[in-house]
Amino acid sequence: MGQQLEGIEFSLATVTAATDLATMLHPTTGSVCPYTFTIDANSDIFDVTGQGDTAKRQRSGLGQWTARAQAWFPRATKLLGNNGDITWSDATDIKWIQGYSLNVETDQVHDISSQDQANKNFKYFRPSKLVKFGGDIDAMYDSATAAIIPVNASTAISAYPTATFKLTEDGAADPTLAGAVILNQLSHNAVQNSTLQQLKYSFTGDGVLTATSGTGGIVAVFPAGAVDQPDWDTTGDGNPDVAITFTAKSGGLTFSGFCFWRRVGIVCPISGLIGISIELQGTGVYSIT
Repeated sequence: MGQQLEGIEFSLATVTAATDLATMLHPTTGSVCPYTFTIDANSDIFDVTGQGDTAKRQRSGLGQWTARAQAWFPRATKLLGNNGDITWSDATDIKWIQGYSLNVETDQVHDISSQDQANKNFKYFRPSKLVKFGGDIDAMYDSATAAIIPVNASTAISAYPTATFKLTEDGAADPTLAGAVILNQLSHNAVQNSTLQQLKYSFTGDGVLTATSGTGGIVAVFPAGAVDQPDWDTTGDGNPDVAITFTAKSGGLTFSGFCFWRRVGIVCPISGLIGISIELQGTGVYSIT
């Protein structure tokens, strides 16, 4: 028997190089600084109670796992969102923005478990090639600027503006994520007292989200370019090969497996730290040693 382990002893040890997951989470060069990991491993349970049994009978099925990381951005400096911003390709004008959230995810996670897979005791998954994004914008109501009515069917697809979400400042060019958006929901909170009137816009992405790195070296969470299907199979043979290893204590006690990101959330508040959440989908074998 050993000692009880503290969270400070846990660390992310390795991520397969030259993948989008390494761009985010690599323990020395990743774009974010994780401070919390939660790993959930489980197996299916099947009821096999038969006639004549006097107590319920069960048996286990295939295993699977997921993980969640909470992180600050960027890795080295862990900045506030006070230098974040949103700019628009048209006359869209939202004043007094207090922060925004941006969520990026694969459209589907497909169960590709098959009888000819490498290990028949675990479920295998792959991400869809379709990636979608959306989020929210929090603002105070400006006395000289009318709130924006959510877009409806009268607006042509070609008229959807491109929104550029700046994460922070970083030299001649800043780390940004940009894509066409539909402002599809408005919530106007007006309490009859001295509380400021608040606006919350919800938006849905239309098409590709593009990441641009800063010139000072701050990566916009994702690799530069179009944010596409999460990396899961670098050789194209239909088998997962993006590996990750967590270490519960220095020198041993590791949790390892193949995985891909299924959802990345970004929050950029004016007076708080820029926060990143990353949901991982395990695929195939995992081991704890």
